[in-house]
Amino acid sequence: MRTKDESEWIKIPNHHTPLVSKELFEKANASIKRFKIPKRKQHSYPLRGKVFCGSCKHAMHRSNETIYRCRFSYMDSSQPCYGMTIRESELESIVYEFLCKQFEVSLGIDGPNELKPVDKVAVRRAEFDNQIFELQEEKRKLYEALVIKQIDVNLYKEQKALIEQRLLEVQNTKAVVMTRLEAEQQEKERQHQQKDVLQSLVENKGLTSELVDMLIEKIFIYPNKRVEIVLKIKNDLA
Repeated sequence: MRTKDESEWIKIPNHHTPLVSKELFEKANASIKRFKIPKRKQHSYPLRGKVFCGSCKHAMHRSNETIYRCRFSYMDSSQPCYGMTIRESELESIVYEFLCKQFEVSLGIDGPNELKPVDKVAVRRAEFDNQIFELQEEKRKLYEALVIKQIDVNLYKEQKALIEQRLLEVQNTKAVVMTRLEAEQQEKERQHQQKDVLQSLVENKGLTSELVDMLIEKIFIYPNKRVEIVLKIKNDLA
């Protein structure tokens, strides 16, 4: 059911004999203390909704805000995950160290004297554009020479074909090189993003809900506290 707004109520004044007078009703109604039930505070913690039992695949329960335990096998001692627990602080430490190592291994950080990827692309594009412009200018001057009859038509056609061939070669080379450089730039930008994530991990000196949500799909806990972490960005960290 949903309560309609008072503006949508159907009211029939004086429909029946009142038990009390209107004045008494309003006075009593005004004196009633109305209490609002406060909304339950939703506790937030970094690994919320990420921890699962590796044996039965059920979500593990966080009890007393200190321990994760598998409640599915709580009453069944035959299950391999019966009585399995892991401390929250221990698990967070494992996940934190794992993420730091993953990013440290996967990152290729540029040296201080290396041009940024965007600079390399811009420089190479400018070089090719300059070559193309010079060839187009050469072609234009060749046509002017024909117009003022410094050269004949046959020489013009021969020289024009050579210029157009060189122009086509430069344009094709530019397309190949720029495609490769742009791919390298995207890879470098991805690495810089990973570097920012690693920096956030180091600066926070621990996990945050934002980082966990961004990086981790699930965490499976197995007997003997073996931990398996499924990353959202596993392809980038391959």
